[in-house]
Amino acid sequence: MIAIDESGRERVLMGRGLAFGLKPDDAIDPAKVEKTFILDSGDGGENELRLLSEVPYPVLEAVTRAVDGAERSLRRALGRGFTIAVLDHIQFVLERLDQEAVLAHLGMDPADAIGIGDNWNDAEMFEVCGTAIAMGNAVDGVKALADQVTTAIDDGILRAFAVNGLI
Repeated sequence: MIAIDESGRERVLMGRGLAFGLKPDDAIDPAKVEKTFILDSGDGGENELRLLSEVPYPVLEAVTRAVDGAERSLRRALGRGFTIAVLDHIQFVLERLDQEAVLAHLGMDPADAIGIGDNWNDAEMFEVCGTAIAMGNAVDGVKALADQVTTAIDDGILRAFAVNGLI
């Protein structure tokens, strides 16, 4: 859940059941907040927000628990940046393993696979697949990563399939 603090900074609040059933103006139960990340400004903050929104909660919980344990053991703080870096690496490995495992299960060479996406959560898929296609409505950064850009969601997949000889 994203909240704005009293000084106007964005904070990402994490906790089981924290936002369940809440409406935008409802109060947050502080007892349910297990971890808070204050986002950097600019591109760094956008990347952190993207990462924190994509990481499954069990992964976030495991990494933060491990970092907290390391800090207790070392008797010093490792800092928020360390937690973000570990989350980023773990999430990358999990996504890459999942995508490659699916292709292997299907007996496909990743070079023959086509990935179609429209947002940052598709960036890793683009790295695995031989052909990366961004939807016309994709964010600009994802379009820059793609080998091809098709039209918007209405007919973009159909056009991408036709251009690549799949139909």
